[in-house]
Amino acid sequence: MFGLQKSRDDDVGTLKELMIAVPMTMEIYAAIRRKKIEARSMIEDARETAKQRRGTLDE
Repeated sequence: MFGLQKSRDDDVGTLKELMIAVPMTMEIYAAIRRKKIEARSMIEDARETAKQRRGTLDE
């Protein structure tokens, strides 16, 4: 499974692509960040719910 892990470098384009790309607007950047934060929050909530369920099953 070592080869299946996604590295951070997979999201980076070539230098030429980066140099000719149109810069991202602040609105687009903020929307992307909000989506990432929302997704992280949902994952944390799901983990907390699972942890609470495991705790109630142990009792």
